[in-house]
Amino acid sequence: MPPTTHASLGASSSERWMTCPGSPRMSAGLPNISSVYAREGTCAHWLAERALRMGQDPGLWLDTTHEVDGEQITITEEMVDAVRVYTDYCLALINTGPDGSQFWIEQRFNLAKLNPPAPMFGTSDFSFWNTLTREFEIVDFKYGQGVLVQVRDNSQLRYYALGAVVTIGRRPVKVTTTIVQPRVHHPDSEVRSASYTFAEIVAFKEALFTAARNTQAEDAPLVPGDHCQFCPALAICSAHHQLVQSVAQTEFTVDEPATPPAPDKLTVDQLQLVLQHADTIEDWLGAVRAHVAAMLERGESVPGWKLVDKRATRRWDDEDKAKEFLEFSLASAAFAPPKLVSPAKAEELLKQIKVKLPAELVTKVSSGKKLAPESDSRPARLPSAQTDFDGTTEN
Repeated sequence: MPPTTHASLGASSSERWMTCPGSPRMSAGLPNISSVYAREGTCAHWLAERALRMGQDPGLWLDTTHEVDGEQITITEEMVDAVRVYTDYCLALINTGPDGSQFWIEQRFNLAKLNPPAPMFGTSDFSFWNTLTREFEIVDFKYGQGVLVQVRDNSQLRYYALGAVVTIGRRPVKVTTTIVQPRVHHPDSEVRSASYTFAEIVAFKEALFTAARNTQAEDAPLVPGDHCQFCPALAICSAHHQLVQSVAQTEFTVDEPATPPAPDKLTVDQLQLVLQHADTIEDWLGAVRAHVAAMLERGESVPGWKLVDKRATRRWDDEDKAKEFLEFSLASAAFAPPKLVSPAKAEELLKQIKVKLPAELVTKVSSGKKLAPESDSRPARLPSAQTDFDGTTEN
């Protein structure tokens, strides 16, 4: 029987649809609901592309804004620092490459030449062709800080590698895929790479197309898991709902079974079960809220719920008129006192006079502690009580 949907099988969502063949069918016609984190990521990628194309340090845009989906996103010092790690790496490839080497920024590609079972395309952040070694390097910038993205056997990056080979028409000896993820801790580096032979990329193409064909079946299965996080169908997915329900219906021995039990009433095994699926459940709850908001925005009715304006903040209607009035009324008090520029801005200014910012003047301070699974690469923090007694000695 012919497939019921011809949803695009893009590179950025490849991990999801290769694992969950039914997700393209469930997602067909649904909008991708944006979040503030997604908009910040889009802004960071815009900054990275602009800085690379103009050959400028990303600090040039510090404290400016860029509009994403109707919202003005401010380019912060944290964003500049993260983007700089990526642009510095790409510029190092460009500047150290042999004569005749080529690079592409935000290169769009299409696998149509390979006759895929459905439209398959994507856009790679940066790709570099070393004419001497006949090596492709595909560099992907990850601005998110929630989850460490693994580089080895990453389907998105290998998809990009396949796209680069097809689009540019060169047969490489080796393909290297690189992830730049500055905002997530890794014990080795914020820049990580994996290499493949040309034969391995061809083998991946077969696996990719097999997975793509699986999505075209009417009964393509739904497989919930970590890959569900950004799925447009998350809020309405029956398989994901069953997973959430199975966790919620776990038998807890508590006095009031009609309400969720207090954490201190749970056993260690029960706590482990809840934590194991917490991210999945939270993603689902967030997707449900966004889905209902989108329904209300379209004028559909959801009994008991409505859209309201967020708390209003005051701003100048005409900044020039406000400045004129305040200068007359308050004189210098109308303006905040000068403050020290940020490390990112200082680094940008110092570069102009060829002075390097001393490393000892800058520090990175954690904003606090967060819960993480045992598999997380970061070292465990000592309990507060134990930390209080560090460095003490017995008399």
